[in-house]
Amino acid sequence: MIDTQEYRLAPSGEGEQASTWKDKPHRLVYDLCRLREPVSTENIALTCVQLKHRLGELGLYKTMQAMESVVTAIGWELAERIEK
Repeated sequence: MIDTQEYRLAPSGEGEQASTWKDKPHRLVYDLCRLREPVSTENIALTCVQLKHRLGELGLYKTMQAMESVVTAIGWELAERIEK
């Protein structure tokens, strides 16, 4: 388990995580996000759908179409899990 107090101290230059904050602060943010939002197939599916829509907004239609097949594959896989 991660001691969140160490993460609270890091930006002020104190605690065991201070050097990580100074060097690569994004690592600490990612660690905390992983704690808060565990990776699940459903989260991945939602992220893919959001990405697909964003690609369309940007006019990247070929990439958006390719992403559609990823979203469909995830949907099929989720359906198979539900059936079991």
